[in-house]
Amino acid sequence: MLIGDSSFEEVVLTLQNAQTTIRREINPTVYPLSEFREKVISGHHFLNTVMKGDKIFLIGDERELKRMVKKWMAN
Repeated sequence: MLIGDSSFEEVVLTLQNAQTTIRREINPTVYPLSEFREKVISGHHFLNTVMKGDKIFLIGDERELKRMVKKWMAN
């Protein structure tokens, strides 16, 4: 899952080399920050499951994600 200002097409193109290397298809889920925010606030099932589960962060960390979500929920 990628949260940010990249399009699905950009992410898929960027992942092509990784897919070749690991010999597996990668199916990313891409959320613009505003859509991610709206879905978290509304209790979206998939995102609730992700938020509760284990994650591997390539950029950022668990504290940053929780701080961001906590801020949104307070508003």
